Order: sequence, then C-alpha cells, then structure tokens
Amino acid sequence: MKISEIYKSKIHVRALKALFVIYMLFMIWELYLGNYRSHGYVSYNLMPFKTIIRYLSNMHHYNTWIVMVNVVGNIAVFIPMGFFISFFLRGRIGLVKVVLVSIAVLLPVEILQILFKVGSFDIDDIILNILGSVLGYAAYKAFKLVVAGYMNRKGHLEVNRTWTK
Repeated sequence: MKISEIYKSKIHVRALKALFVIYMLFMIWELYLGNYRSHGYVSYNLMPFKTIIRYLSNMHHYNTWIVMVNVVGNIAVFIPMGFFISFFLRGRIGLVKVVLVSIAVLLPVEILQILFKVGSFDIDDIILNILGSVLGYAAYKAFKLVVAGYMNRKGHLEVNRTWTK
C-alpha cells in the first residue's frame, strides 16, 4: 500500500479525522478544564529553559510525577499534533513549516490559559510542545517509509532495497 492510497481511502481518512477530533477534545480538556488546572491563578515565564532547568536540576525537591507531567508530558501530548499536521497537509510540509504551524497553534493556547485563568504562560511549555510536534513529524515520516515498503506475496512487508544503501 502506498501513502497515496491511504489518502484516497475514505475509511482511512475518516478514521484519522475521528482520531484527530478525539485528540482535540482531549487537548481542550487537558489544557483548559482538567482537574489539576489552577483555576483563578495566573503566572508566566518568558525566560527560555528556566522552568525546564529548575525541574531537572532540582528533581530531588519535586515529586517525580510533577516533573514527568511538566517535562515529558508537555512533549508527549503534542506528538500527535505534529503527525496530524503532516498527514492532513499530505506530507507537503517540511520540518520548518511544522514548527511554524505549531507556534501558530501554541501561542493562542498559552494566551488563552492566561485569559481564562486556567494555567500559566510558559515559554518552556511552548518549547517542549514544539519538540513534541517535531517528534510527531518524524513519526509521520517513519509511517510513510513503512507504508511505502513493498508487500511480498505472503503479505509481509519487504524493505525497498534503496533504503539499505
């Protein structure tokens, strides 16, 4: 199966659109409505890497779960965004454009958190979220390579010989 066949398949595209809607609902919940949100509290950080360095250099002062949610979680939850951006733009988007689209999405998210008083504006969140989007872009590229492989007569994926050179 080629990647172009996935785009032509209404079932595959509908399934990915449904996953995207579920992902967006999850993100709205996590970013604005979740139980751990600090409703009524506003803070901000405009200094790049300040929060990340504070968490990583003082891990012994923080609960491990807090560090994981704030560092690893901020990366992980945006991996699907990078994948979906790449997929829905049919792969005609490079890494720089994925980063730019991610920034265009993430800045309003952070600003709305301050306006609604449900979180903080933290440049480190944006940095980690963009890293997640970049990983999602890489996952899309890997997905394309796997799909572009050839199936042998038994239905097994055969690696294109030009990949191994």
